[in-house]
Amino acid sequence: MLFLHSGYTRHQARLGTTSEYGAPDAFGPFWIVSGYLQVFTAASLTLAHSWSSAHAAGSLIQSAINRDGSELRLVSNINKSEERKSVDVLYRKYTKDPLRLLGNFELPRDSPERGRAHLFDWDRDGNYEVQIISECGAGPNCEGVLYRLDKPSGKLIAFFNTGGADVQLIDGHLVESARDNCCSWVANAYKFDANRYLVKPEPAFTITIEHLGDSRAKAPVMCTFSIETTQGQQIIAPPAKSFLRLCRHYGEKYVVAKK
Repeated sequence: MLFLHSGYTRHQARLGTTSEYGAPDAFGPFWIVSGYLQVFTAASLTLAHSWSSAHAAGSLIQSAINRDGSELRLVSNINKSEERKSVDVLYRKYTKDPLRLLGNFELPRDSPERGRAHLFDWDRDGNYEVQIISECGAGPNCEGVLYRLDKPSGKLIAFFNTGGADVQLIDGHLVESARDNCCSWVANAYKFDANRYLVKPEPAFTITIEHLGDSRAKAPVMCTFSIETTQGQQIIAPPAKSFLRLCRHYGEKYVVAKK
């Protein structure tokens, strides 16, 4: 278990176990509000070279065209006799090519509200990633995994385990925001490895946006940038102005905590 912040944890997902799937949320590529946070186990991937005709009766969930013209699709399948469901991740480089199966996520049918799957261009580079969402919290925090397509190998690669409510790219960092408690949000900023292929396991720094609850205050929101040290949390200056937009989460005036 990776401790991110008070009240906000994320479990490291493992391939070869099971997850759950549901239809995309009507409000876009983020998470729904439901019960409580539980430990997430990532969906098992079954790689294949072509999409079997046995899957042809599946229902299309979502399709997306990447910047290079290639296509990704999500197709759901339900086996009523075995009371199982799954989602296929399909890919083709050109529109005239046959669809190829990249992965199959087998999911239990007991609770359709517990999981989500969708295509999500989180960094807005024109290339879509596959997001599998498992348990959701009271927040809107949800646990899941972002998979990206490694085109040279033709495989899906799990590159980030999510545990919050939003993932975005800011100043070269993957930033995940999460509701920490009733009156504060936490955003963890992660660096990438040298090839920008995987996300480093520990956040480079954290932004805490706390509503102080005083409507009469000139700035009722405190925005704190900090890093983890051997002596605990240490306040730092904002690494870049672009991160200050996170301080406007509550739509009210804010002050940045000083070192």
